[in-house]
Amino acid sequence: LGIFENKLVLAAVMGVGSLAILGAGWWVSLRTRFRIAGQALTFLGCVVLPLNLWYYAHVDLVSVDDHLWIGGLICCLLYAATVYVLRDPLFVYAVEAGATLTLTLLLAFFGVASDTSRLALMLMGLGLVSIHAEWAFPPTGELFTRKKFGLPFFWSGHAQVGASLLVLLGTQIVGWL
Repeated sequence: LGIFENKLVLAAVMGVGSLAILGAGWWVSLRTRFRIAGQALTFLGCVVLPLNLWYYAHVDLVSVDDHLWIGGLICCLLYAATVYVLRDPLFVYAVEAGATLTLTLLLAFFGVASDTSRLALMLMGLGLVSIHAEWAFPPTGELFTRKKFGLPFFWSGHAQVGASLLVLLGTQIVGWL
């Protein structure tokens, strides 16, 4: 019928489908006895959400110059809602990955994503904020404890600092060559 040849229809179907996968994962995880299947479905939804942004940019619906980073921010908010609703620290890593990619899109919006010093500085700053976000959680409690939810922020922050240092190392090696 040619319905999916229209890029607006396809973009809407992909967006609604991604949100449906995420919502179905929440529902299965919270309302059925199949918690692990619900977590897997939710994680699939978290992986698919940013692919919509790639598609929107690819077919020129929204470009980096047209505030594509706002879509990344919406993905991060959905990730944070997933952490809150499911109360599962596994999805903290999705929040951190989404924040990293959203800030990279923001650098691209300002036209400085290819500047390795700014990219490394952004990764370092985000890593330091993530490392110190561990202390935002109480040491003891019922739900959001430092050990359960603070440590994923701590380890993600170390990964972001490591990525920053790898960017700097790569820049130095290219400079030496």
